[in-house]
Amino acid sequence: MPTFYRLLLVLLTSVAIAGCGASKALKPEDLAAIRSVSVDKSVRITNRPFIIGSEASLGVLFGVAGAATAATMQQSAAEKFTSFLKDSGIDVGEIVREQFTQRLKRDPRFGKLVADDGRDRFLLEVPVFGITKTNALSSYWVAMLRVNYQLKTADGRLVAEDWAAPTPFSEQTKFTMEEIRANPKILRKAFAEQAAAVVAKLL
Repeated sequence: MPTFYRLLLVLLTSVAIAGCGASKALKPEDLAAIRSVSVDKSVRITNRPFIIGSEASLGVLFGVAGAATAATMQQSAAEKFTSFLKDSGIDVGEIVREQFTQRLKRDPRFGKLVADDGRDRFLLEVPVFGITKTNALSSYWVAMLRVNYQLKTADGRLVAEDWAAPTPFSEQTKFTMEEIRANPKILRKAFAEQAAAVVAKLL
């Protein structure tokens, strides 16, 4: 098995293992007791995005082909990617929150109960996100992420929790490093699509 696929398999396996046991279905009586619900404005998110693919191609994105400073060259790929997201105004946590809130408002169980100051709260976490090549020889990349949620009552009681990750390489926006460097909105769209697909598995 090529190294790329071994790395991908390790990643996906670790994601699956990390989710074991983190699921609790919402009981009918707990749902009936909810009078209003909100999505917490603070989203917990890892500060170490993953990048699976040739780091050589990342030079196109980060401008390391002769023009970078020594300090930039010494940064890890994850740090460079995080800096690119920040400089491009791409907040993956907020993207996930937006997609979750939109889906929640359409959910027949919660739609009429959603309010900015809702007493019960959904707490969101993005423990894994990043980009990966579609295959070892391709110049195309895709965005990937995982979402965890907890639903807690006003007094802090946990009444539901679950997690979901996307189907690897499902239909989604593919991009090259050149494309997202020229237009970072493409990367934002890719993460929004992934977030929407993952949230659809949760609600």
